[in-house]
Amino acid sequence: MQLELTLTISPQPTISYKDIKMSSPSSTSPALNKVLLWATPRSISTVFLKCMTYVPDTVAWHEPWMQVKKFGKDRADPTDERFRQMVEKLGGKAAVDKIEGGFDASNCTYDWIKDKLEGDFPGKKMVFVKELAATVINQTNTIPDGFRHTFLIRHPVKFAQSVFKIMAKAHAKGAAVDMGKNPIPKQYPYQDTYNVLQYIKENHNPNPIIIDADDFLANPEKVLEAYCKAVDIPYSPDLLRWEAGDDVMTKHWMVPKETILTFRMIGAHDSTLESTGFERKERQAPPVISEVPEMMRPLIEAELPYYEKLYAERLIIQ
Repeated sequence: MQLELTLTISPQPTISYKDIKMSSPSSTSPALNKVLLWATPRSISTVFLKCMTYVPDTVAWHEPWMQVKKFGKDRADPTDERFRQMVEKLGGKAAVDKIEGGFDASNCTYDWIKDKLEGDFPGKKMVFVKELAATVINQTNTIPDGFRHTFLIRHPVKFAQSVFKIMAKAHAKGAAVDMGKNPIPKQYPYQDTYNVLQYIKENHNPNPIIIDADDFLANPEKVLEAYCKAVDIPYSPDLLRWEAGDDVMTKHWMVPKETILTFRMIGAHDSTLESTGFERKERQAPPVISEVPEMMRPLIEAELPYYEKLYAERLIIQ
């Protein structure tokens, strides 16, 4: 895909809280609610998954398509061994075998994911899946039927700032991180997210719900309640608080052991795993590109129009 560096952003209809109607899945059993959250990177999507994990009788999946991309047999670039090399540096199979919880990453194929997600989950009332939308841009045929589709976005400047914060943390822990190099060359997560949204509208769900991370953090109670109403999730104020610790990952998430191992090394989700609730943040003026390291500014400039198109369709709480 080619980036369109100049776009005219036409007004899009917004969704008001009072106008919310329940989102319909493409097909689903009335006894099992299946919800997919497609996210842009570093958009509080993991803490959102942690929250949804505590909905009673829920099975929660953490980025299944990303696991194929990292470790799977049919990953797009079999020569990309970065994540497997990271596992080896952390102790390899011996270290992986010591991980409590999780599953063997060798299971991760696109067909396996689709079959699993379209299947039954005895004893469960909800399947909640969190994934980075850009991960499926070339694998849209593997998106499962039977799901309600939702999106979580965040301003690209804040995404870039968060990426560099994680790089610095990983570097401090001894990971081989080049702090002077653009960490996401030739990747366009917001353009890809916008294109996945169009695919979902045309093929699965004409009215997916979009929420913005800053809107959410400014008013987590109201936005979470509205989100739950839109996708038929039983809302309770208890969902806003939870226990700290990574037990949620090791005991409750569908995620490979290899991912648990690398998460602990990189620290990308430390704050999420140690959180006990959503940290409310008042709305501030939109960030500016000059706040981003210079090497990433061309990317952010190219991505902003796609974010603005997504943002124009977000859920608005009045």
